[in-house]
Amino acid sequence: MSTTAAEFIDLYFGKLEELGIPYVIIHSYQTLPQDVASDIDYAVHDLDLPFLTAILKELGRQHNWAVAQSFQHGVFAYYNVLSSLDDPSQRLLLDACSNYARARRLLVPNEVLLEGRRRYGPYWVPQPRAEFIYEATKLFDAKKKDPAKYLPKLRTLWKQDKEGAETLFNRAFGDTGRTLEDWLKQPPEEWHRLRELMLGRNRFGLWLLVRESIRVLKRVLHPTGMQITLLGPDGSGKSTLIELMHENLGVFFRRSKFYHFRPMFFEPPSDSKTVTEPHGKPAYGMARSVAKLLYYFLDHWAAYILKLISLKVRSTLIIFDRDFDDILIDSRRYRLSSSSIPLARVLRKMLPKSEVTFVLDIDPVKCHARKPELPVSELERQRRELRALAASDCRYHLVDSNRPAKEVATSVCGSVVGLLLQRHVVEQ
Repeated sequence: MSTTAAEFIDLYFGKLEELGIPYVIIHSYQTLPQDVASDIDYAVHDLDLPFLTAILKELGRQHNWAVAQSFQHGVFAYYNVLSSLDDPSQRLLLDACSNYARARRLLVPNEVLLEGRRRYGPYWVPQPRAEFIYEATKLFDAKKKDPAKYLPKLRTLWKQDKEGAETLFNRAFGDTGRTLEDWLKQPPEEWHRLRELMLGRNRFGLWLLVRESIRVLKRVLHPTGMQITLLGPDGSGKSTLIELMHENLGVFFRRSKFYHFRPMFFEPPSDSKTVTEPHGKPAYGMARSVAKLLYYFLDHWAAYILKLISLKVRSTLIIFDRDFDDILIDSRRYRLSSSSIPLARVLRKMLPKSEVTFVLDIDPVKCHARKPELPVSELERQRRELRALAASDCRYHLVDSNRPAKEVATSVCGSVVGLLLQRHVVEQ
């Protein structure tokens, strides 16, 4: 019988206790273990923090779970996404910290978070004063959250330990000109003044700046983002698949980015228009076709060096609906002369590749029924070309797109999670 996410989370925190690692689940512990859909934020001592991923991996091996994504997103913070190998829909998002730090400021020391920890059901949770200062400083981190959403909870926590909350508030924010009780009576918009006061203090010293630089270097050398391409004719289901991929894969990445065919690095962003007559205009001459190919080539490289690498370092899921490969499949869509295709083949080999390209294979008659812009004979030709392309490289996966959209998405997303698991094993 497979281990559910609720069962695994109990096993994990039980394991920390067994190993003598003090922890606190910082917030939203009231709904555990029933609700594990969102991030579980917890804190440990700084010396214990680097061992958590290894503990999760070992526990996962015992219960057929695996760490699919893991990265250090702060000097004192590690993020792990786990997936059940028996049931991939069972997932856990564990965000661990020791000291709470943001924007190169050390805001809440781990001693504060762990001091006087108390039981809440089977879990350890922080004292109200510690949970208060965590929420109060988190309100003013780089995300610029809305104070109106935080104030009711802050007032509740403050009432449970007014003196303790006041002490920690003054330590984090300094002299604000008001008591904490006065601040809690102020309207939400007044609280924005506290952000500047907090960020003016608590800056990293030299040693923490060095540690931050080392962390960033590791992220650059081992980016946790992924670039994925979808190839297929109009009507093969790419748009629906992209929506389902964002929905199903979002938990494994910090953000996502979508591109249609090319990054358009040299052009301002614009709303993509639906192409209703992909072969409606005549091809350019040889000179203009070559110029266009070179422009596309430079656009891809410039974006890769100056944008895409950075996105992957920041754990971004990058999805391309078509890419340079599509020129070989349907050059008429781009109004390129047939005589320029040999150059396109050469340039393609010099471009950086997506980690995986999914080639959507669909019956031409069915595709034509969905999108009748191209004749069945042309769709049959493209299908042959796409299949040949898929067979040319292990990074290309042929996907049966004749199935219902959710089945296609399950297959594609399962392959992506599998690649994440393989990547994580290789990097161990």
